[in-house]
Amino acid sequence: MSANPHTTRSAFSRSTRRRAVAVVLAAAIVAGLVAPSAAQEDSPASDEASQPSGSALDVARSLLPEHLRTIEASSAALSQATSRVVALEQTILTNREIRDVASLQLLQLATDREQQRTAIATQRSRRLEAGRRAEDLRGELAELAVAAYVGGGRTADALPLNAESASDSGRQQVMVDAVDETLRARLAAAEADVVDASQKVETARTELGRIVAEVHETTRRRDAAEAILIDAEPAMPAAQERYRDTFMVATVSGSDMSVVAFDAYRTAASSQASCRIHWTVLAGIGRVESRHGTYGGARPQSDGTTSPRIIGITLDGRPGIATITDTDGGAFDGDRVYDRAVGPMQFIPGTWRTARRDGNGDGRQDPHSLYDAAAAAAAYLCRFGGGLDHGGRLNQAILSYNQSQHYVNEVLRYGRSYAHLE
Repeated sequence: MSANPHTTRSAFSRSTRRRAVAVVLAAAIVAGLVAPSAAQEDSPASDEASQPSGSALDVARSLLPEHLRTIEASSAALSQATSRVVALEQTILTNREIRDVASLQLLQLATDREQQRTAIATQRSRRLEAGRRAEDLRGELAELAVAAYVGGGRTADALPLNAESASDSGRQQVMVDAVDETLRARLAAAEADVVDASQKVETARTELGRIVAEVHETTRRRDAAEAILIDAEPAMPAAQERYRDTFMVATVSGSDMSVVAFDAYRTAASSQASCRIHWTVLAGIGRVESRHGTYGGARPQSDGTTSPRIIGITLDGRPGIATITDTDGGAFDGDRVYDRAVGPMQFIPGTWRTARRDGNGDGRQDPHSLYDAAAAAAAYLCRFGGGLDHGGRLNQAILSYNQSQHYVNEVLRYGRSYAHLE
């Protein structure tokens, strides 16, 4: 009756994981973190075409038998189940996006962090080299000063004796001054490099601190999203199965029957197509006999069984009541003395033994199952042969089910009221 939830579950998780990988790869290409050729090799696009698509609610509806997916139904429980699937999907998609974006940001932050560490190391080396150069230049300037003082220091009695010696002394002084100026310019440049490198080290250290703080915050955001997904993703298949189950027991719009009852009647009628019995006749019987499996507070389950079981009155021969002694040892009706009509179609246990059917292929023949009981009712009515779409033969068939023309009229009246559900 239902799709395999394990197949759908794995298909859903594979599909969504592949979509997430595709998003991450696409973003990585834009960010320049992954080469397009590498991304193309790992792209899930070709495999994605074979996976189920659509929203999580579409996947939930795909768990229903195909012929029921267009049926409109409603109930408070179905509204809650629908909201749960939609909210869970939004939670999953939102946190997958947070996780994937954060993962990409961490990749970029890791690159930025290494760049700043490299910058710090580079500028420290530059500062050290400039400091050494400045120290060497200070030494050269000191030596030049000593040499100039020793070779060029003068007193009044040591003045040049002639013009030639004075000219040589002047040229030497000019050379000393030029060397001094060059050395001082180089020293100033080296000292400026020390200052510049120190400033760049501090700038890089500040940026590195900001990056480390951002890594911590981004990691926290990614891990928080992942923690939510650890709970939310495994919960989705169960929520979708819950949607399927609540849909089956919800009320078909414009009627008083559940989806599972509607499906049981239609399935039973199609199994007896040769006698041309219409599903609305079976629905009419189900309405009269048990209000479609809800009599006495019973409720149909998603698989068609009714809970609690519907058990008729004791057939003990009281005035107006037939006498039918026990035929089933209490197996179906719980009574070892007299029989009672059982299930949503109210079969007498003795009749059930000859008419019983497995209406939904679950390997059981259960009078308390809407599917089995409806299939048995269809087979029982079709004992009259074909032509049950004709008034006279149909009237006789229903009378064999319950020997009361009033009963027949009620069944047909309710049956006509369901004709709009075609």
